[in-house]
Amino acid sequence: MLNKRAALGLQVLTTIASAPSDKTITANSLASVTGVSLSYIEGILKDAREQGLIRATRGPGGGYQLVVSLDQLSVWDVVLCFNPK
Repeated sequence: MLNKRAALGLQVLTTIASAPSDKTITANSLASVTGVSLSYIEGILKDAREQGLIRATRGPGGGYQLVVSLDQLSVWDVVLCFNPK
């Protein structure tokens, strides 16, 4: 069974991955889509960024993009990213 953080991490990364590769997704958009607070989404994004799954772009037009190729990323990789330490 997945913990809530891993399930939310899967949802967030799926949302980012479904965006066109030349577009970014903002943390505010992710919070809106998931119905979760912005501060909690930022924690999820921080974990994913530290694990090298996404990158952040600052400034106007900034947001988050998937770094890992979808054919090299498994659901298990994402779950492990959000597993409590």
